Amino acid sequence: MRKTAIALIAAGALLTTGCGNRVSDERIEAANASVVRLTDGQLKAAGIDPAAAAARVATGTTPAVGDTSVAATTATGTAGTAATGATTTGGAVAGGAVAGTTSGGTATAGTRAVAVNAATPCTQSLPPVVLGQTGVFSGFIGAVGSGTRPGLQVWAKDLNSRGGLACHPIQLIQLDDQSDPAKVAANVRDLVENKKVSALIDPFLPIALGPYAETAARYKMPTVGGDNIDLIWNQHPLLFPVGASPLGTYLGSIKSAAESGNFKKFGMLYCVEATICGALKKSVTTKGGLADQAGVETVYTAPYSLTQPDFTSECQNMKNAGVQFVFIGGDASAVSRVARSCNSLGFNPTLCTVSLAAGSTLQADKLVARDGLYLGSFLAPFPANDTPGLKEYHAAFQRYAPTFPLDGSSLIAWGSGKLLEAAVNTLGAEARSGPLTTALIMKGLGKVKNETLRGLSPPMTFKPGQPFAPAINCYAVIVLTARDENYRAPEGTKFHCQ
Repeated sequence: MRKTAIALIAAGALLTTGCGNRVSDERIEAANASVVRLTDGQLKAAGIDPAAAAARVATGTTPAVGDTSVAATTATGTAGTAATGATTTGGAVAGGAVAGTTSGGTATAGTRAVAVNAATPCTQSLPPVVLGQTGVFSGFIGAVGSGTRPGLQVWAKDLNSRGGLACHPIQLIQLDDQSDPAKVAANVRDLVENKKVSALIDPFLPIALGPYAETAARYKMPTVGGDNIDLIWNQHPLLFPVGASPLGTYLGSIKSAAESGNFKKFGMLYCVEATICGALKKSVTTKGGLADQAGVETVYTAPYSLTQPDFTSECQNMKNAGVQFVFIGGDASAVSRVARSCNSLGFNPTLCTVSLAAGSTLQADKLVARDGLYLGSFLAPFPANDTPGLKEYHAAFQRYAPTFPLDGSSLIAWGSGKLLEAAVNTLGAEARSGPLTTALIMKGLGKVKNETLRGLSPPMTFKPGQPFAPAINCYAVIVLTARDENYRAPEGTKFHCQ
């Protein structure tokens, strides 16, 4: 699979994190955090050169906390008090929304604690960091990423309960762009210019990644994690995807469906709204492409619209062509509509699609389950619980969002946060010697090597100044069949890699 760098600005800086206890849809205001500096003797005792620490503080920027539309959090307990006058109440995650109210105030950092490594517990809170996310959280494909917002919120809440990212409290701002390219670009500008975020994290932009990447590049603002749908994820110097690459997971969907019934006749429906759909069709059907790699024959392909209500014509054509299983390049709603239209003709091909379509709506569709649904996942299968990373994910949701139905998008959000943690942890004591600037996080990202996030991902490696993230052509398998009440990981966490 090609690794082609697109001509976008190659420079950057990445994220920083911290913590908080409650996430709210209210807006809060806070001033820049003040810092109590350690003496030279204290710095030396921690193995840190005072002159170097002073230089980092002088060149770094303590994030200003602007108006937050989704999350503002505080850290207390063993981490010390992260903020005064900014408190939250409620804060329960219910049905994918985070309830609670926030009262305004001024964030004030306590005395800085310097630790030699990431395993050292936080005893005091450092300056907070502001993280920004934009995504399609509403609109006609908003349901695909229903777990994206709460997934990132649960990650922040869980990390904040342990003192934050290298003892820096997280303040999270999440903006809805409704997959409107103009609003995507406007959200990025707002997050950088007005909200003063230190980093962008886990954008959910299945059909609008191009405008996002272009706008973020103008600000030299890197991104950690995200939906991993578009091929651009492995074509841009400021994008740091989490897990395997798009084409590897698409191959997994096709191959696992084919192997489920020893099928050879393959059909494909691809949406017209996104450039990735056309690129995916080409990647599947060209000689040596994904269909050939899966050992199947493509006997039918057709474009469709994500707003298309009926697929009777396409189903009749697939039936006439002898299609045994079909890949639907689109959202969960399209998968259900295809299954319903084909069933009306007495035609029930096995289904496969992108892993992010594996949400609660498809799980509840008995017709889809009867036909059989197969998905290639670029992270460990979210229904499994057989690695330390998955156990941590399941435990956090059980604690903070017990009624939320787990899905692929919530695990992607969680994994994006964990990738950020891994990058910062490579910095050791340096991450706790002052503000976590984007330059420091970029430094940490460049040190990420063979990172699996405790079994959540195939090994990931980034290098300083890389032109783009290397492709990781792997997948794990998720299925939904008539005998399953829920999504299932038939192989547990097993990655197939090319």
